[in-house]
Amino acid sequence: FFSVALQAQNSHLQITLKQADSLFMTRNFKLLAQNFEIQAAKALEIQAKVYPNPNVSFEFNVYDPDNNKYFHTSGTNAQKVFKIEQLILLGGKRKAELAVAKSNTKLAEIEFEKLILELQKKLHHTMAQVFEQQKLVDVYNNQYQLVQNLVTEYEKQASKGNIALKEVVRLKGALLQLNTTRSELITDYLENQENLQVLLRSNDDVKPLLTEADYQNYIKLVSLSDLQNKILQYNPELKEAQEQTVLAQAILYNEKKQRIPNITLMANYDQNSGAYANEINGGIAMDLPFFNRNKGNIKAAKYKLDQANTNNEAVKQSIVLSLQKQW
Repeated sequence: FFSVALQAQNSHLQITLKQADSLFMTRNFKLLAQNFEIQAAKALEIQAKVYPNPNVSFEFNVYDPDNNKYFHTSGTNAQKVFKIEQLILLGGKRKAELAVAKSNTKLAEIEFEKLILELQKKLHHTMAQVFEQQKLVDVYNNQYQLVQNLVTEYEKQASKGNIALKEVVRLKGALLQLNTTRSELITDYLENQENLQVLLRSNDDVKPLLTEADYQNYIKLVSLSDLQNKILQYNPELKEAQEQTVLAQAILYNEKKQRIPNITLMANYDQNSGAYANEINGGIAMDLPFFNRNKGNIKAAKYKLDQANTNNEAVKQSIVLSLQKQW
């Protein structure tokens, strides 16, 4: 059954490790989905840069009791008011919010990098397995055919009385064990094939083309100090922990800026309800920071920063200790 299943896969995708990496980067569904997360974070950067919208309002008379008129809005004795207000953010709030948005974008990019490394490791490992399993399947098929031929010949000789029947039984047992092992190998091979097809988003039977140089890349000897420096520089989990600290700092900075009150600039035209007819007025308004100084949010942000710093040190220590233990 498994041999038929293998032979039935007529469409093959012969591919090198480098070609697989390129195909993986452009086809893999998980990478494509995570890339949308980065684009969404960048869109929030754009949103953080924009100014608040102005507010425009219009008031008009509904009923004039002096003249017994409804909607008395035209003429010299009518009444209507136009207003426009614009909120002005002070204290660098837009800059602070932009810093938070940029840090979130960086975290999304690090998550993308982590996903690439995780899936790429799985891709390379699976390709190596499939490459070796293809060879082993051929070896087992040849061995199975040889033993099958031996069983046929032993049966002929046993029927003639030249050899004992127990030798035929023993050889058939070896053939059964060989077939069982071959079936398990083919099952693993088909499972790895399915994983490769998912990773590369391909419906074809993937045939890896690996060279000795591909294997040598994984067995290069480096010193412990060099390896430790590279890991501390490029490890995505550590980069994520470090960026979480940057984000916590940006959030704390932003919360401190929120305690600075904003101002609202106003202008309005009033036809008859003010001190003068057809008057044009201007004004300015701001909150008085007597009760709300944003202390709670600032304190919470400080605790989050302490948490991020602690987690950063914990991740760094865990990486170093794990490396030293494995070494």
